[in-house]
Amino acid sequence: MRVRLKTLLAGPGGCHQAGSEIDVDDKQAKELIAGGYATAAAPGAPQPQQKQAPIETAAIAQPASAITRAGKPAPRAPKP
Repeated sequence: MRVRLKTLLAGPGGCHQAGSEIDVDDKQAKELIAGGYATAAAPGAPQPQQKQAPIETAAIAQPASAITRAGKPAPRAPKP
């Protein structure tokens, strides 16, 4: 049976986002619908397309000079 999820469904069978339509066996479908976690999907109805988040493409400018460590640090003064 095909159901449309109202909430996230995760388990050994996979992870499905809210709003997605999945095929499950009749027993599990009835349990999800009775619990309010899903609704019965219309047979043959197309699955709605999820909107993709925009990909950030900002460039990072290189620093004018790099900080480098010059050799060993100076020895510490002995304690009095």
